[in-house]
Amino acid sequence: MTLKGHQDFLDSVSKESFQIRPRPTPPVSPRKSKKKSDSTKGSENDPFYFERIGLERLLDGKETPEAMQLRHWGYERTWSQILSSIEKSLLVENSASFNDIVSFVDNSYSSIEIETSFQAFGLPYREIPTALIFTGINSPDNELLFTRIAQRLREAKSNYVVMLQSKDCGSLKMTMKCLNEQVLASMNDFENQDEEMNDADDTDEMTFDVENDKLADGHLQRYDMEVLAEWFEDKRKPNNDDKSLPAKIVILIQDFEAFEPSVLEDFIYICSQYQDRVKFVLLLGIATTINALQQALPSSILNSLRVKKMQLQNSERCLGRIVTAVQVENHIGIKLGKMPYKYLHEVFLLYNYSVSSYMSKLQYAVMHHFFSNPLSILAGIDDQELPSRLSLLSENHLEAIRMQKSFMKYVEAQLPDSDEVRRLLEDNAYLESLLPVLIKGIEQYHKKFSIAFECLWIIQQSLVNCKDPKINVDRKAKHSLYYLAIQEDGGLCDAYHTQKLLVNLKKIDSSCLSDLLQKCLEFFYANHYADPCLAQEVSELENFLVRLCDIEQTFIYENNKGEESSSSTSSTISSTSSRTILSSIKESKNVVIKFSPLIQGEEESTNTLYTILLKQVSEFFDTFFKSNLKHYSTVTLHEVVYYENEKLLKHMFSVHPRAATQKALGQPNRYIKCRCCDYANDEDDEDEEESIERIFPTQQDTCILYKMYLEFGKMINMYDWLMAFKSILERDGPIDEKEVQARFIAGVTELQTLGFVKPTSRKADHFQRLTWAR
Repeated sequence: MTLKGHQDFLDSVSKESFQIRPRPTPPVSPRKSKKKSDSTKGSENDPFYFERIGLERLLDGKETPEAMQLRHWGYERTWSQILSSIEKSLLVENSASFNDIVSFVDNSYSSIEIETSFQAFGLPYREIPTALIFTGINSPDNELLFTRIAQRLREAKSNYVVMLQSKDCGSLKMTMKCLNEQVLASMNDFENQDEEMNDADDTDEMTFDVENDKLADGHLQRYDMEVLAEWFEDKRKPNNDDKSLPAKIVILIQDFEAFEPSVLEDFIYICSQYQDRVKFVLLLGIATTINALQQALPSSILNSLRVKKMQLQNSERCLGRIVTAVQVENHIGIKLGKMPYKYLHEVFLLYNYSVSSYMSKLQYAVMHHFFSNPLSILAGIDDQELPSRLSLLSENHLEAIRMQKSFMKYVEAQLPDSDEVRRLLEDNAYLESLLPVLIKGIEQYHKKFSIAFECLWIIQQSLVNCKDPKINVDRKAKHSLYYLAIQEDGGLCDAYHTQKLLVNLKKIDSSCLSDLLQKCLEFFYANHYADPCLAQEVSELENFLVRLCDIEQTFIYENNKGEESSSSTSSTISSTSSRTILSSIKESKNVVIKFSPLIQGEEESTNTLYTILLKQVSEFFDTFFKSNLKHYSTVTLHEVVYYENEKLLKHMFSVHPRAATQKALGQPNRYIKCRCCDYANDEDDEDEEESIERIFPTQQDTCILYKMYLEFGKMINMYDWLMAFKSILERDGPIDEKEVQARFIAGVTELQTLGFVKPTSRKADHFQRLTWAR
């Protein structure tokens, strides 16, 4: 193919497309004996164990093995806790969807009117109950959710659950085989769970011959639906003593778009033909829209499906749950710093929208924090573990603590007291005695931050739900709100969004204010956060709620004198106990809501009691946020728990195709490792650019042309390029002219495909250079 023949191909390279690819089947590793595996298994007692897992000895090689072991254990335990909290959060987020799916499966055959009407005319019932589960574009993210759905369905013990994946179902034969094997295996599991296997002879029982696809009776194939139908009918006979066997077969197809349409078409058709003998329920995971179903299956197959649409929570809400669980509610674990969180947040929103990708980056950050930070032995521990960890600190650890920027700021704050500064910098015993206070201060900061953050979230939600047209606030997701908290140098308290919320707080009516205060207090009480450190804040919130109730009762009394409702309401506020008043507010909630729209913020005179209350509530939250929503960098020794290495994350997870391509073309020996052009022996003594400039005739043609390409200017003369290429090849001896031209055209075509050169209309015998940096 000529160079110009590739022009149309290059013009179409940048066209967008949406592709769902099946997950590759993992390679099957050879089975090893137990004795051999036990002997090769790593152990902390092995002197080379830490070296094999990549755990280096820090502190200039002076770190003790005990500290290294604690860092390794800390990583495993911390990531296990983070992963557990993430999985729990995702399951809670999708709990409503799970309940809907389970309810759909349980009631899929409860309405038998249609089936009965068909059977009245002697016609079998062919429609298959089908749930379309819209999962979002990242199907691999939903593997955990589909696994949990299968577990929930199996818990009912009324369903055989089968999970089919495109990587295992390349043909109809393979699909049927997977279905039969999973169902028959599930049947054996149910029988083993319910009762002991009887010793009686089961002459009609079918068994698989592992060596081939035939059953032991030699008549039917293991991928034949008749096998499943006969066995299912046999197990469901009326005279069968076991009535606890499942009555339906639920088929989960997680990646619908990755299946071959012809395979799905034939599979669904076969299932519909056996619908009168076996009760099937289909759960189809669809990543795009319902158009994918309509385009993949013909109308004759679609008519055999009784469809119901269902929706899993989108990835953005799942990310909010993850951020809340890991960054906000986790008081003693590892957290992402300013720049790493920004990188992960932007990659998620602007590029892949993938929860699994976010989790992989988070895991790498946690791993690198423990593997590279000697002070990480103080992270993720509770009060009981702290003394034992402090006893392992060496003089090198204490010097590392003194080198932290936050500790330097702490020392600078103590400059008026010269004795204190001297002891902090020179007295190791004094510094060790101070560390428990500093570590406890980090945990205390996280607790107060999570409370204030949740209160700010409650204020935002209350203002957004307020129907007053004067209220104008932006709705931000939790992960975006935390993004503001971690990016603003002054913390979330100084952010424009927070100040705007506090301004709008002065405009709400009494019903919204009452709801806001009650939700804040409920959050304090439900999470047992009303400890001595926040007792004053809780007391003030209760006082605001009591004053609001008194103002409303005064308003009701003045406008409804002599009415029975006002007298009964005022009698409920006679108690002086705050808890009694709060409970009475809940009892008289209907009365408050009925009259509260009459009390509007900032419409009455500025001297009214309600306006004064609104102002005081706004000032209270402003002070509360400034005290508890500070930036994490203001906390001493925050480096112990915050990961800050953004450059490494970008290097490991950001794609750099051009740099990788240029390195491969410039230094092919690093990839091919052939002996004919190997100069690794003297490569240590030379510059990388010098190694790129060295050209061997044994190198690949594209690499030779690329190294010559680096020496050209903006326009490349094709004849000069060809002659230079020929001179390199002829170092090993004469070569045929036609072979040189063919190899030259092929190499230049590859460079054109990679985007290094392109033809130009200015000069017919020239190519234009497109890249300049090496």
